[in-house]
Amino acid sequence: CAGCRGDLAAVGDALCPRCGRAASPAESPCGSCQRHLPRFVTVHAPWRYREPVAGWIRAFKFANQLGLEQTLADLADDQLADWLATYRIDALLAIPLHRGRLRERGYNQADRLAGLLARRHGLPHLRRGLVRHRPTPAQSALPDRRRRTNVRDAFRAEGQAVYGRRIALVDDVITTGATADAAAAALLEAGAAAVYVVAVARA
Repeated sequence: CAGCRGDLAAVGDALCPRCGRAASPAESPCGSCQRHLPRFVTVHAPWRYREPVAGWIRAFKFANQLGLEQTLADLADDQLADWLATYRIDALLAIPLHRGRLRERGYNQADRLAGLLARRHGLPHLRRGLVRHRPTPAQSALPDRRRRTNVRDAFRAEGQAVYGRRIALVDDVITTGATADAAAAALLEAGAAAVYVVAVARA
C-alpha cells in the first residue's frame, strides 16, 4: 500500500556499476570489485535490505509466508522492464538451493520469484541448468571474508540449458555477491553468453 511504500529505502544512484554497492565516486567500481571483479555483469536490486523489506524477505524465506511473493516480485520489478531490455536478457534462472535445504524448506523462494518475473516479462524461466551440488553453511551465518570460499565450486551448470544465453540470476537479497559470483562462474564455464543478477534488495 502507499503507506508501506513510503517506508521503503531505495538504493539510490551512487552505486558500483558491477555489484550494486554504494560507491564513491558514483558509477566507478567499488574497492571490492577492484580486488575481485565478479563474473556477473551488473545487479538490479532496487531496495535496501532494511525494514520493512528485510522482514518481508525473512518471512517469505523462513516462515512459509508465501503470500508475500507477489509483493516481493512487485518490488524486484521496479524499473525491471527497461533493465531487461538494456541487457537483452534471454532467460531468468533462480539461485538454486541444495537438495537437502530444499527438502527442509519445501520451496526455493528465489525460484518462485523468478517464475513470477519471467511470466510478467514473457521470458523463459529456466528450471534446470544450474544445480547446487555441494551443501554449504548459510551465507548469512558467515563473516564477509569467508563467504567467497564457502560457495566456491558449489554450483554446476548444464551447458545444453544455458549455452549462448544471457541469463539473469534471481535471488531475494544480495549481500557480498559471493553466491551470485560462484553461480555465474559455473554458468559461464558451461557456455552462457553473460550473467546478470536480479534481487529484491541489496544489503
